[in-house]
Amino acid sequence: MCNGPLDQYLGLGSETRRTSTWVPNPYGIEIGDPKTIPNGYEERWVLDIHAIDTRGVKDRLGCTECKCSLYNVTKDESGYPLRKNYIGGLNCCYDKTQCQLREGFGGGEIRKLYLRYSVKWTQWNESIIPVKIYILDVTDTGRIPGGASSSCKDGRVLCTSMPTYGNGNEAGNEEGYVVGMSTCYPEPGSVKIEDGEFLTIESNYNNSQMHTGVMGLFYIMIAEPQPEPKSVILFHNLSLLWRRELTKCWPALFLVGGVVAIIITISYSRRYNEGYLSL
Repeated sequence: MCNGPLDQYLGLGSETRRTSTWVPNPYGIEIGDPKTIPNGYEERWVLDIHAIDTRGVKDRLGCTECKCSLYNVTKDESGYPLRKNYIGGLNCCYDKTQCQLREGFGGGEIRKLYLRYSVKWTQWNESIIPVKIYILDVTDTGRIPGGASSSCKDGRVLCTSMPTYGNGNEAGNEEGYVVGMSTCYPEPGSVKIEDGEFLTIESNYNNSQMHTGVMGLFYIMIAEPQPEPKSVILFHNLSLLWRRELTKCWPALFLVGGVVAIIITISYSRRYNEGYLSL
């Protein structure tokens, strides 16, 4: 996705529905730039939807985590055998696979599902600072008896994202499901990442039960350093130049300063003596 003509901007799970995706001012995601569109391609929006029906299933959590034993799958979508010790993930819950149902469940009625989303956009101008989107993932698994810690050992915590669980039956508030994740929007310019710095992503899951196809993904938007205003840079450079030149002629400077002070004093005295006439 990210290395080819398709770029991913947002959305990796049902929690996207209640996760803030607003980009604060003055930043913006730049799209539609002809320079970034490869020859022979046309830029369009694509929604890749992965829906899992959990009505009447034996293990709802196992179904959403794509546990292979619940899907009775031994090969991936392309027909290749699953690798050894692969117990869960997207290779077991691809299109038209069915998670194991409870005994006696007759199956649910056919439903039509709809997805609605809104995109706010504006014409690009020089006041907008473009941001680049990076999707970071936790690729290594660890087994810690006491669970993972959310604090960094040798660095500062840039963001802590916590889940929101639904407590109802309506769409977007399904009881027991993750329906949103908290986000972090620091003050512009308050967080800086230098070249060569390492970012550590920690994904903390409750280890009281086994997990299979869980994800540890994190979005981060980064803006390149912006150049300082030219007037400020010019003033700074001139100040350095003047400083070097003026150090060579301090006596003359004091003399000129004294003359200016005398002229100002005489002028002020004359005006004071002449009085002030209002218009």
